[in-house]
Amino acid sequence: MLTATRNAIQDNLNSQAAQDVREDVSNLKNDVSTLARHVRDDAAVIAKSVRDDAVEIASEKYSFFKKEGKKQVERMEAQVHAKPVQSIAIAFAAGALLALLARR
Repeated sequence: MLTATRNAIQDNLNSQAAQDVREDVSNLKNDVSTLARHVRDDAAVIAKSVRDDAVEIASEKYSFFKKEGKKQVERMEAQVHAKPVQSIAIAFAAGALLALLARR
């Protein structure tokens, strides 16, 4: 009985259906490997695109704030030249206020 069972199992393992299953599993492994490679490559392309977009946006924002900062400095310089006494008084008051806040 045991020998017959072993022979039946061996026959099933050697059958065309078993070989087809082995081939299907092998093909599935290859397909999964190919899919993983494609996903990795696509992720790298997407990451590069996102990085490039972020660098471009950051560069644009930096240029904008740099230009706006220069405008504000020029505006303050003009204000100081136009009203020097008032500018000194404002600077003194701001310094005194900061000194009070720093003590707390």
